[in-house]
Amino acid sequence: MWSVVQLTTESELKLREKLMKMYAKKYQHFP
Repeated sequence: MWSVVQLTTESELKLREKLMKMYAKKYQHFP
C-alpha cells in the first residue's frame, strides 16, 4: 500500500510541475 501511495505522490508532483510550468508561461510575473 505504501508503494502505491508513493507512486501516486510522485505522479501528483509531476502533474503539479507541469501545471506550474504552464502557469509560468501564462503568467510571467510568477518567479
